[in-house]
Amino acid sequence: MNFLKAKDYEKHAKVQDFMGLKLCEILKDLKISHFEKVFEFGCGRGEL
Repeated sequence: MNFLKAKDYEKHAKVQDFMGLKLCEILKDLKISHFEKVFEFGCGRGEL
């Protein structure tokens, strides 16, 4: 993997992490607990 691709991947990963956290916040607000397992990875620690 060259430097440019590594940088692009890093940026993409950060965007994915951010979106995952935002999705978690929305689900927490809606109290949709049955999505906990589905979004466990996106939520980092699966805290719903």
